[in-house]
Amino acid sequence: MTDIQQTTKASSDLPPHYDIAIVGGGLAGASMALALAPLPLSIALIDSVSAMEQVQANYDARSVALAHSSCQIYQALKVLPAIQQQGEAITKVHVSEQGQFGFTRIDASELGLSALGYVIEIPQLLFILSQALASASNVTRIAPATVASVAQVTPHQQQLQFTDHTPLTASLVIAADGVHSPLRQQLGWPVKQVDYHQHAFVANLTLNRPHNNVAYERFTPQGPLALLPLHEKMMTLVCTVPTEQLAFMRGLPDKEFLAFLRQQLGYRVGRFEKIGQRTTFPLQLLQATQQYQPGIVALGNAAHNLHPIAAQGFNLGLRDVACLAQVLITACQKQQAISDETLLQEYWQLRQKDQQKTIRFSHGLVSLFMTEFPGIRFARNVGMLGLDMLPMGKPWFARYGMGSAGYAQRLARGISDE
Repeated sequence: MTDIQQTTKASSDLPPHYDIAIVGGGLAGASMALALAPLPLSIALIDSVSAMEQVQANYDARSVALAHSSCQIYQALKVLPAIQQQGEAITKVHVSEQGQFGFTRIDASELGLSALGYVIEIPQLLFILSQALASASNVTRIAPATVASVAQVTPHQQQLQFTDHTPLTASLVIAADGVHSPLRQQLGWPVKQVDYHQHAFVANLTLNRPHNNVAYERFTPQGPLALLPLHEKMMTLVCTVPTEQLAFMRGLPDKEFLAFLRQQLGYRVGRFEKIGQRTTFPLQLLQATQQYQPGIVALGNAAHNLHPIAAQGFNLGLRDVACLAQVLITACQKQQAISDETLLQEYWQLRQKDQQKTIRFSHGLVSLFMTEFPGIRFARNVGMLGLDMLPMGKPWFARYGMGSAGYAQRLARGISDE
């Protein structure tokens, strides 16, 4: 991979041309570049931050939970061994509701798996992807660079204007620039939004004992709370609270915040010894109702943003990546122009069902556990207990949590066959 950090004035009046320009160098954009790297195409990976800024790790680094389907995709991209070495396996999941009798336990061994997924710090995963891209001579990373506008200049060519670089053109532009996607906003693509009136606290915790690779999802009156295994005695916390409690919770000293967590969780995970920096963000469901137009397509958080319950967001976006890669791989094999609009129509037809099912599953869980009517509370606890006891119940529930529903396995095979 070639890095371009500063751009001098081009000797020609024509801007440099790439077959594909990926706007956004985060997890989705870097994964997209890696999936396309084996193709005989020139690829620009455009990022608003430098490579060094992306991969700096520390105790407070944010993490991502990779579902089983995502591990299959990364296996096809030949980076799963590094992820397994640097990340932490989830072998069991315990789902419960505070003060209620229902619970569900999902065990990888009962499903014939060594792990349900892996948790890895985002800087570590970005470093792994960057290392894998280092040998891709057809991928050029342009950073730091900010896209100011995109415009169609010919039926098969888009031009990107920058605030800090010379322009470039591309046959296909992929928007992977995050939930607030400036590119999506500039294009005026409509979005559907649901405000959950909740904020999430994210922080890393150190325990007094090993976590034994168990992940916890706890539903409380304040909102869902998740603990994911990170290192031997470290876990990453995602704790949701109503927006009206945000200022109070932010103001709590670490000791009192840990006491609040103890009240929500009990002593199942052991004693909390340390908490890192707490960061917060508002929770909403966002889905772009338009995700492509001729020559441009959005994926990952630029196309949809989910509540963190059940950790579906990035995993759904990675399936976007795998699907678009499969469509473009097939096009190259057939010597079809990648600017052909029918390719993006095919991609959208393939992705619609999985996106809608995953969004319904995630939003449905939020709605179910935000309802406090006694009859509904009793029914959901009976349901969780039933899932734990019925042989067919847990595999069905786990299939959604692991992301195995939809096209993931087939898409992973499509990438690895290239």
